[in-house]
Amino acid sequence: MTQTLRKCASSLFTILALFSATAAHAQTVAGGAQHTVVAIPGGAVYTWGANTNGQLGDGTTTAHKTPEIVSTIASVTALAAGQAHTLALKSDGTVWAWGANSYG
Repeated sequence: MTQTLRKCASSLFTILALFSATAAHAQTVAGGAQHTVVAIPGGAVYTWGANTNGQLGDGTTTAHKTPEIVSTIASVTALAAGQAHTLALKSDGTVWAWGANSYG
């Protein structure tokens, strides 16, 4: 439990550092089993954490310890994250998904 709390606190501090530096505030935040995804006002998306199944959306399976922008998506208004996948609702009503696809 203590290790889980440390990971959550570490993620929170990372979010605060990123958005304090850019003077932005998170619009929506979602957490998967080992990754985090944040959309900021304007719809840009940042991800970090494990990336074994491509759940960070950067086209690789390389993990990131710090937030990195997902350059392939914009205008995101809501997010959800699962075990190893991410879902994003765009302002045009479309839903985008990336990461694990075990069940189609």
